[in-house]
Amino acid sequence: ANVRLSGADFTLYYFDGWDDNPVRINGEEDRLRNSYNFDLKHKRYTHFGAEFSIPVSQFIFRGESSFALNRYINNRFLYEPPKKHDILQGLIGIDWNPGYDLNISVQVYDSYITDYKKDNLEVKEHEPFLSFYTTKQFLRQTLTFSTFFLYGINEKQFFNKTFFDYALTGHLHLIIGVDIYEGRDDSFFGRYTDNSNVWINGKYNF
Repeated sequence: ANVRLSGADFTLYYFDGWDDNPVRINGEEDRLRNSYNFDLKHKRYTHFGAEFSIPVSQFIFRGESSFALNRYINNRFLYEPPKKHDILQGLIGIDWNPGYDLNISVQVYDSYITDYKKDNLEVKEHEPFLSFYTTKQFLRQTLTFSTFFLYGINEKQFFNKTFFDYALTGHLHLIIGVDIYEGRDDSFFGRYTDNSNVWINGKYNF
């Protein structure tokens, strides 16, 4: 359900279906190969929430809150089955559009497992993240600079994607960027540290 009042946008939503993220089941140790085998399965869960967006002058204030019922979460030990938990999630953000082809967005997100019970889950009871995104155009809008920064407060980990997109013609673009992963070895981004890279892409729009 969606309602708009004087430019403000309010939305209610409900979902009952399959989780996009599979969980591990039927774990079994293979001593001969010194490995552990398991199956991946998508489980059902119920999810409902609300969100809003309110423009004020050059700013847009955004927020979202949702509640997931009976969502399965992997145990950090491979031999343990996943556990069902209820999860409360919230997000608050602000977008600033001052003109001059500049856009800035900042938001804070947190996920809270309401019945944590120290079940040795893969995730923490609280999982707060801070994100920053900005884009700026130069040279009569032919050159676009963008950077996205996501910081995990608990694990002191981060991901950064920064790139320049130059329009060589109306159809052909040259894009040069960098992806950086950083954090402890046992953190989500930290395990991808070796995937940090500098890249070059070409894009043709028909």
